[in-house]
Amino acid sequence: MSQKAKRYLIIRCEKCGKLTLAHSNSASRTCPSCGHRQRVLANPPIASSESPEEVRKILGLLKSADQRASRNKDLRKAI
Repeated sequence: MSQKAKRYLIIRCEKCGKLTLAHSNSASRTCPSCGHRQRVLANPPIASSESPEEVRKILGLLKSADQRASRNKDLRKAI
């Protein structure tokens, strides 16, 4: 019997849009930001890895990029 390797996924919350980690073998994940419960496999992953360290590093980079984009959007609104 072959066991599928566990992958760590980065998914975006369907409700608030925040990024979060999930395991590929989990059925659902609750968003730590808004509490929305969503099915993991129904939400296409933004990135994935078998290494938890690698996926955390990617998540940090993506969150930084999201924050910069959000600040730029706020600046454009102010002008």
